[in-house]
Amino acid sequence: MEQLLTSEQREVLIAVDGSDCSELAFNWALRNYCKPQDHVRLIHVRKSFADMEGKLPADAIETLEQQSEAAARVIVEKYMKKCAVADLDCDWKIAVGDEREVICREVMRVCADVLIVGTRGLSPVKKALLGSVSEYCAHHSACPVIIVKAKEPKPNA
Repeated sequence: MEQLLTSEQREVLIAVDGSDCSELAFNWALRNYCKPQDHVRLIHVRKSFADMEGKLPADAIETLEQQSEAAARVIVEKYMKKCAVADLDCDWKIAVGDEREVICREVMRVCADVLIVGTRGLSPVKKALLGSVSEYCAHHSACPVIIVKAKEPKPNA
């Protein structure tokens, strides 16, 4: 709490992807958490197609990798523009690998003061089968984690 009252720069790491949940978390962070003196770091973890070697032709894998990198850049640029509009100091990183592990390693690499992530609201079955990035980060991150949940629709009266 003491840190929130100071004017020191904080390292705010925000995990972004192309989902609505990610955009909700990012927008929430800008509205409710980030201060002008903070340094915002965006992390996007993209899919790798290296494990397809031997299953697909090498040129097809190269094309998929290029498309994945291009899509990642579009996502990161979108959020960088929003940071510029908000007049926030911001940088980014695109990484490849398991989202959960990569994000937790990035927390340590940049000495993040906080990690902000969205959640897709997976069902218990999907969570057990797929694993939840936000839940994993909450348990394994070296810094506090803010998980921004989508608001559930209000039931009709």
